[in-house]
Amino acid sequence: MPITLLYIDKGIYLESVDSTNTYLKKEEFQPGVWVSSKEQINGRGRKEKVWNSYGEDKIFFSGKIEFTDTRFPASVLSLFVGSEIFKVLTKIFPTLSNELKIKWPNDIYKKDKKIAGILIECEQKGNSLIVIVGIGINIFGTEIFPDSQNIGFLLDSKPKTTLMKNLTENLVSSVNQAALIALEKERIEKELEFVYSNSYLKEKIIKAYIGERQILGKSIGFTTDGFLIVETKTGEKFELLDTGPGFEVIGNE
Repeated sequence: MPITLLYIDKGIYLESVDSTNTYLKKEEFQPGVWVSSKEQINGRGRKEKVWNSYGEDKIFFSGKIEFTDTRFPASVLSLFVGSEIFKVLTKIFPTLSNELKIKWPNDIYKKDKKIAGILIECEQKGNSLIVIVGIGINIFGTEIFPDSQNIGFLLDSKPKTTLMKNLTENLVSSVNQAALIALEKERIEKELEFVYSNSYLKEKIIKAYIGERQILGKSIGFTTDGFLIVETKTGEKFELLDTGPGFEVIGNE
Protein backbone atom coordinates (compact mmCIF):
# COMPACT_ATOMS: atom_id res chain seq x y z
CA MET A 1 0.00 0.00 0.00
CA PRO A 2 1.64 3.29 -1.08
CA ILE A 3 2.01 5.73 1.76
CA THR A 4 3.21 9.30 2.26
CA LEU A 5 5.03 9.56 5.57
CA LEU A 6 6.30 12.64 7.42
CA TYR A 7 9.40 14.39 6.11
CA ILE A 8 11.86 15.61 8.75
CA ASP A 9 12.55 18.77 6.70
CA LYS A 10 8.87 19.70 6.31
CA GLY A 11 8.30 20.84 9.87
CA ILE A 12 6.63 24.07 10.96
CA TYR A 13 7.48 25.51 14.38
CA LEU A 14 4.94 27.83 16.01
CA GLU A 15 4.85 29.74 19.28
CA SER A 16 1.08 29.35 19.64
CA VAL A 17 -1.80 27.86 17.67
CA ASP A 18 -5.50 27.23 18.08
CA SER A 19 -5.06 23.46 17.54
CA THR A 20 -2.22 21.72 15.71
CA ASN A 21 -4.65 19.15 14.25
CA THR A 22 -7.00 21.86 12.99
CA TYR A 23 -4.05 23.85 11.61
CA LEU A 24 -2.86 20.90 9.50
CA LYS A 25 -6.31 20.29 8.04
CA LYS A 26 -5.83 23.30 5.77
CA GLU A 27 -5.67 22.32 2.11
CA GLU A 28 -2.40 24.20 1.68
CA PHE A 29 -0.58 21.57 3.75
CA GLN A 30 0.18 18.42 1.82
CA PRO A 31 0.76 14.97 3.40
CA GLY A 32 4.28 14.77 4.79
CA VAL A 33 4.04 18.09 6.64
CA TRP A 34 4.13 18.32 10.43
CA VAL A 35 3.73 21.14 12.92
CA SER A 36 4.94 21.69 16.48
CA SER A 37 3.77 24.43 18.83
CA LYS A 38 4.75 25.57 22.31
CA GLU A 39 1.18 26.55 23.15
CA GLN A 40 -2.24 25.33 22.04
CA ILE A 41 -5.17 27.59 22.80
CA ASN A 42 -8.06 25.35 21.82
CA GLY A 43 -6.66 21.83 21.84
CA ARG A 44 -9.01 18.93 21.21
CA GLY A 45 -9.06 15.41 22.55
CA ARG A 46 -11.12 12.37 21.70
CA LYS A 47 -14.93 12.45 21.92
CA GLU A 48 -14.99 16.24 21.62
CA LYS A 49 -13.07 16.63 24.87
CA VAL A 50 -10.70 19.55 25.42
CA TRP A 51 -6.93 18.97 25.64
CA ASN A 52 -5.67 21.65 28.01
CA SER A 53 -2.04 22.69 28.18
CA TYR A 54 -0.36 22.37 31.55
CA GLY A 55 3.06 23.31 32.85
CA GLU A 56 5.88 25.51 31.67
CA ASP A 57 7.19 23.17 28.99
CA LYS A 58 5.03 21.07 26.68
CA ILE A 59 4.96 19.81 23.13
CA PHE A 60 1.96 19.99 20.82
CA PHE A 61 2.58 18.11 17.60
CA SER A 62 0.56 17.01 14.57
CA GLY A 63 1.60 15.24 11.39
CA LYS A 64 -0.32 14.61 8.17
CA ILE A 65 0.17 11.26 6.44
CA GLU A 66 -1.64 9.68 3.49
CA PHE A 67 -2.57 6.11 2.60
CA THR A 68 -3.70 5.34 -0.94
CA ASP A 69 -6.01 2.65 0.37
CA THR A 70 -8.90 3.50 2.67
CA ARG A 71 -8.72 0.02 4.24
CA PHE A 72 -5.82 1.13 6.41
CA PRO A 73 -6.43 -0.11 10.01
CA ALA A 74 -6.61 3.34 11.62
CA SER A 75 -8.14 1.92 14.82
CA VAL A 76 -4.83 0.35 15.85
CA LEU A 77 -2.66 3.33 14.87
CA SER A 78 -3.24 5.21 18.13
CA LEU A 79 -1.85 2.29 20.15
CA PHE A 80 1.21 2.01 17.93
CA VAL A 81 1.90 5.75 18.07
CA GLY A 82 1.72 5.44 21.86
CA SER A 83 4.08 2.48 21.71
CA GLU A 84 6.65 4.37 19.62
CA ILE A 85 6.47 7.42 21.90
CA PHE A 86 6.97 5.11 24.87
CA LYS A 87 10.10 3.66 23.21
CA VAL A 88 11.52 7.12 22.54
CA LEU A 89 10.88 8.39 26.06
CA THR A 90 12.32 5.33 27.77
CA LYS A 91 15.38 5.46 25.52
CA ILE A 92 16.07 9.14 26.26
CA PHE A 93 15.11 8.80 29.93
CA PRO A 94 16.01 5.21 30.91
CA THR A 95 15.46 5.96 34.61
CA LEU A 96 11.75 6.38 33.82
CA SER A 97 11.40 2.92 32.24
CA ASN A 98 9.55 1.49 35.23
CA GLU A 99 7.31 4.53 35.65
CA LEU A 100 5.98 5.05 32.12
CA LYS A 101 3.12 2.97 30.74
CA ILE A 102 1.02 2.87 27.57
CA LYS A 103 -2.60 3.56 28.50
CA TRP A 104 -5.17 2.13 26.07
CA PRO A 105 -6.50 3.53 23.87
CA ASN A 106 -4.51 6.74 23.44
CA ASP A 107 -2.46 7.94 26.43
CA ILE A 108 0.93 7.67 28.10
CA TYR A 109 1.01 7.52 31.88
CA LYS A 110 3.75 8.19 34.39
CA LYS A 111 2.79 6.11 37.40
CA ASP A 112 -0.93 6.97 37.75
CA LYS A 113 -0.84 10.33 35.96
CA LYS A 114 -1.49 11.17 32.33
CA ILE A 115 1.48 12.91 30.75
CA ALA A 116 0.66 12.49 27.04
CA GLY A 117 -2.34 12.03 24.78
CA ILE A 118 -2.87 11.06 21.14
CA LEU A 119 -5.66 12.12 18.77
CA ILE A 120 -6.09 10.40 15.40
CA GLU A 121 -8.36 12.05 12.82
CA CYS A 122 -9.10 10.54 9.42
CA GLU A 123 -10.65 11.94 6.25
CA GLN A 124 -11.32 10.03 3.05
CA LYS A 125 -10.44 11.86 -0.15
CA GLY A 126 -11.24 9.84 -3.22
CA ASN A 127 -9.33 6.58 -2.93
CA SER A 128 -6.95 7.99 -0.32
CA LEU A 129 -7.15 8.26 3.45
CA ILE A 130 -5.69 11.40 5.01
CA VAL A 131 -4.67 10.80 8.62
CA ILE A 132 -3.68 13.53 11.04
CA VAL A 133 -1.87 12.29 14.13
CA GLY A 134 -1.97 14.72 17.04
CA ILE A 135 0.26 14.33 20.10
CA GLY A 136 0.41 16.41 23.28
CA ILE A 137 3.05 15.89 25.98
CA ASN A 138 3.30 17.63 29.36
CA ILE A 139 7.07 17.84 29.76
CA PHE A 140 7.61 19.90 32.91
CA GLY A 141 5.55 21.95 35.31
CA THR A 142 5.40 23.00 38.93
CA GLU A 143 1.63 22.91 39.36
CA ILE A 144 0.19 20.44 41.84
CA PHE A 145 -3.16 18.98 40.82
CA PRO A 146 -5.75 17.01 42.81
CA ASP A 147 -5.56 13.26 42.24
CA SER A 148 -8.99 13.41 40.61
CA GLN A 149 -7.59 15.47 37.72
CA ASN A 150 -5.10 12.76 36.81
CA ILE A 151 -2.54 15.24 35.39
CA GLY A 152 1.21 14.74 35.52
CA PHE A 153 4.51 15.75 33.92
CA LEU A 154 7.23 13.74 32.27
CA LEU A 155 10.13 15.45 34.04
CA ASP A 156 10.78 16.78 37.53
CA SER A 157 13.19 19.49 36.34
CA LYS A 158 13.16 22.01 33.51
CA PRO A 159 14.49 20.57 30.22
CA LYS A 160 17.08 22.19 27.96
CA THR A 161 15.92 23.72 24.67
CA THR A 162 17.96 21.17 22.75
CA LEU A 163 16.07 18.36 24.48
CA MET A 164 12.71 19.79 23.44
CA LYS A 165 13.84 19.99 19.79
CA ASN A 166 15.20 16.45 19.95
CA LEU A 167 11.93 15.12 21.36
CA THR A 168 9.92 16.89 18.67
CA GLU A 169 12.03 15.45 15.86
CA ASN A 170 11.73 12.00 17.42
CA LEU A 171 7.94 12.31 17.17
CA VAL A 172 8.33 12.45 13.38
CA SER A 173 10.04 9.07 13.32
CA SER A 174 7.58 7.72 15.92
CA VAL A 175 4.55 8.50 13.74
CA ASN A 176 6.24 7.08 10.64
CA GLN A 177 7.27 3.87 12.38
CA ALA A 178 3.81 3.37 13.88
CA ALA A 179 2.19 3.74 10.45
CA LEU A 180 4.58 1.24 8.86
CA ILE A 181 3.97 -1.34 11.59
CA ALA A 182 0.20 -0.99 11.17
CA LEU A 183 0.59 -1.81 7.47
CA GLU A 184 2.47 -5.07 8.02
CA LYS A 185 0.24 -7.86 9.32
CA GLU A 186 3.19 -9.95 10.43
CA ARG A 187 4.40 -7.14 12.69
CA ILE A 188 1.06 -6.18 14.23
CA GLU A 189 0.74 -9.10 16.67
CA LYS A 190 4.34 -8.75 17.89
CA GLU A 191 3.86 -5.04 18.46
CA LEU A 192 0.60 -5.63 20.33
CA GLU A 193 2.46 -8.03 22.62
CA PHE A 194 4.96 -5.25 23.34
CA VAL A 195 2.14 -2.80 23.99
CA TYR A 196 0.43 -5.15 26.43
CA SER A 197 3.67 -5.95 28.27
CA ASN A 198 4.07 -2.20 28.90
CA SER A 199 0.38 -1.45 29.34
CA TYR A 200 -1.09 0.46 32.25
CA LEU A 201 -4.04 -1.94 32.04
CA LYS A 202 -2.00 -5.14 32.07
CA GLU A 203 -3.91 -7.70 34.15
CA LYS A 204 -6.03 -4.92 35.66
CA ILE A 205 -9.65 -5.57 36.60
CA ILE A 206 -11.96 -3.63 34.30
CA LYS A 207 -15.59 -2.70 34.71
CA ALA A 208 -17.40 -1.76 31.51
CA TYR A 209 -20.77 -1.82 29.82
CA ILE A 210 -21.75 -3.48 26.56
CA GLY A 211 -25.17 -2.11 25.86
CA GLU A 212 -26.96 -2.30 29.20
CA ARG A 213 -24.93 -5.27 30.39
CA GLN A 214 -22.21 -4.66 32.94
CA ILE A 215 -19.09 -6.79 32.62
CA LEU A 216 -16.29 -7.24 35.14
CA GLY A 217 -13.09 -8.97 34.15
CA LYS A 218 -9.34 -8.88 33.67
CA SER A 219 -7.65 -7.25 30.70
CA ILE A 220 -5.66 -9.94 28.89
CA GLY A 221 -4.52 -8.28 25.65
CA PHE A 222 -5.59 -6.60 22.43
CA THR A 223 -7.13 -7.72 19.16
CA THR A 224 -5.35 -6.95 15.89
CA ASP A 225 -7.80 -4.05 15.49
CA GLY A 226 -6.62 -2.53 18.76
CA PHE A 227 -9.66 -3.54 20.84
CA LEU A 228 -9.09 -4.33 24.53
CA ILE A 229 -9.85 -7.96 25.45
CA VAL A 230 -11.46 -8.47 28.85
CA GLU A 231 -11.99 -11.94 30.30
CA THR A 232 -14.48 -12.59 33.10
CA LYS A 233 -14.01 -15.16 35.87
CA THR A 234 -16.27 -17.54 33.94
CA GLY A 235 -13.94 -17.41 30.94
CA GLU A 236 -16.22 -15.25 28.81
CA LYS A 237 -14.26 -12.79 26.64
CA PHE A 238 -15.32 -9.36 25.46
CA GLU A 239 -13.68 -6.96 23.01
CA LEU A 240 -13.95 -3.26 23.86
CA LEU A 241 -13.59 -0.72 21.07
CA ASP A 242 -13.26 2.24 23.43
CA THR A 243 -13.54 3.23 27.08
CA GLY A 244 -17.16 4.40 26.83
CA PRO A 245 -19.52 5.51 29.60
CA GLY A 246 -19.10 3.53 32.81
CA PHE A 247 -15.61 2.26 31.94
CA GLU A 248 -13.57 1.96 35.11
CA VAL A 249 -10.22 0.50 36.13
CA ILE A 250 -10.94 -1.27 39.40
CA GLY A 251 -7.35 -2.25 40.17
CA ASN A 252 -5.22 -5.36 40.26
CA GLU A 253 -6.68 -8.84 40.58
